[in-house]
Amino acid sequence: FTSIILMISVVFVPVESWILLRHTDWETTFVLQSAADSAILAFAPLVHVVIALLSYFVSISLLKRNGPDAVIKSSMWAFSAFFATQGIFYDSLMYAGNYTEYHAGVQYSFTDFIFTDKFRDCYLIFFCLFGPFFYYICISWNSGCTKAEKAEFMGKLFQEIGQHTAIVAIGYTAAALSGMFPPKYDVSRLGIILLMHLVPHMLVVLPLYLSPTVNEGEEKKED
Repeated sequence: FTSIILMISVVFVPVESWILLRHTDWETTFVLQSAADSAILAFAPLVHVVIALLSYFVSISLLKRNGPDAVIKSSMWAFSAFFATQGIFYDSLMYAGNYTEYHAGVQYSFTDFIFTDKFRDCYLIFFCLFGPFFYYICISWNSGCTKAEKAEFMGKLFQEIGQHTAIVAIGYTAAALSGMFPPKYDVSRLGIILLMHLVPHMLVVLPLYLSPTVNEGEEKKED
């Protein structure tokens, strides 16, 4: 609990607040043009802390009532919903232009976003600052299990990712072909959706894969 609060308050909230102030239009999906447009943005750091606390207590509750499998499923579904959404709505959530261009209808491709300061600040710099702390906590918390236990745990994670990938791919394809979505949401968008779904999942799972194990019969590391 202490580690989560420190990570959120010392690293995540300051970095996210800097990004929000620097790229207010993009962070608010172009509802606002600058931080001066709404005082409600002042509550953003508090919202991030509250979400982290709620996630922690929900995970603890699921762990106590339903065991680790429930935590795995709930966490993976939360990640899948978030990451897949990034791909589905990439033309607004990963828009390369500014507030004026967005509302003027200027079109940019998915790859255009990669060469913007938004991508540099919100993905590269954010990951470089927040990633080491996140990886350290994940690795330290998950260290000390046996190779068999780790293999079982990783197997469950990859099974969840595989199932979610299939659900996202089949569900989106079926909806796109049936005409449920506007014309721009066609099957060609599926590649970006799967890219945004799978790459972040691998980055999340990587520290768990890197967690050291102990041999059978050795005493496990205390939590």
